[in-house]
Amino acid sequence: MAKQAKKKVDKRIDSSFINITDKNNEAVKKLFLEVGINAPDRDGRTLLINASCYDNQPLVEWALKNGADINYQDNGGRTALHFAVQKNVINIIKVLLENNIEVDNPDVNGNTALTMGVYNNCNPEIVTLLVNNGAKPVSPPDFKNMFKNN
Repeated sequence: MAKQAKKKVDKRIDSSFINITDKNNEAVKKLFLEVGINAPDRDGRTLLINASCYDNQPLVEWALKNGADINYQDNGGRTALHFAVQKNVINIIKVLLENNIEVDNPDVNGNTALTMGVYNNCNPEIVTLLVNNGAKPVSPPDFKNMFKNN
C-alpha cells in the first residue's frame, strides 16, 4: 500500500459526507475544486471513496473526470472499490471497473474487495463482476498453519 502523506484535514471535508449522501453535488464539487480532488477526510477517505460508499454515481463520475486517484487508499488501505463492494452498489462497482481500478488492491489486513465481498455475503453478481475483471479467487484461511509455533 502506498503511504499517503499526513496533512492537516480541512474540517469541511469531514462533514462533506452529509452533502454527498443528500446528493447536494454542487456544494461538494465547489468544495473539492477548492481543496483538491484527492483531499482526504480524517479517515483518509477522498471524495471518490465517500461518493462510492454513499452510492452517488454522478459524483463518482465527476471525481474521476476531474483527476481523482482511482486507487487511492484510506487509512485502513481500503479503496473506493472496497466500499462499493461492502455496500453492494453494483452501479458504482461497474463505473470503477470501467475506469480500471486495481481489483486486487489489499487493505492493511490483506483483504481485497473480493475478499470483503465473499466474507460479507455480497450479491453474487458482484463476485462474478470482480472475477471477470481479474480479481483473484479468495482462498480460505490456513487455520492449521496460522496458530503453529515456529
